[in-house]
Amino acid sequence: MRYFGTFRRMTRVLHDLANGFFPVALAVLFFVVAFAVHVVLWRAFSALPSNSTLVALLVAVILGECLIGVLAVSSWTMHLGVDSVAVAGVLALQLAACYVMTYPAMQANSPTLEMAHQLSAAGPGGLTRDELYRLMPERSLVLDRVDDLVTGHLAVEHEDRLCCTASGVALAQVFTAWKAILGEGKGG
Repeated sequence: MRYFGTFRRMTRVLHDLANGFFPVALAVLFFVVAFAVHVVLWRAFSALPSNSTLVALLVAVILGECLIGVLAVSSWTMHLGVDSVAVAGVLALQLAACYVMTYPAMQANSPTLEMAHQLSAAGPGGLTRDELYRLMPERSLVLDRVDDLVTGHLAVEHEDRLCCTASGVALAQVFTAWKAILGEGKGG
């Protein structure tokens, strides 16, 4: 009898682990599908790329998946409940938020990555600092950031002058406050 009780406890633990793992696996699936939709749309429509569009797209796809999941749970009388689908949705939205925070770094020309590219292209002989400075497209790095500001509706160009939009001012104020809370210096 003692072994039977141990077996039942082990079975219960495995069952609980499976029930806890299911929302996590479903969340990953929700995020992967939303990411795939993002990639397909970005490749199909070059005019779409903006962070606000990305956020709206990921949220809409994940909420749609949650709705489909809830309908599936209610119609199939599965062992998981609506609460598992809701937990999966929240986790998927958290994954999407993490992705959205890193997305600007992936789409931008990073000075660090540009330097690494130049050093890699130079081969084993490398480059002197002066050679590296000459190869760095400083102007293009600034132009890319300006284009990002305008495309993201954080700045507008009016009479050859760039001006912050209300969204740009709000974003700058949030980051200035955040840097002050962290005790970081001024600047970008």
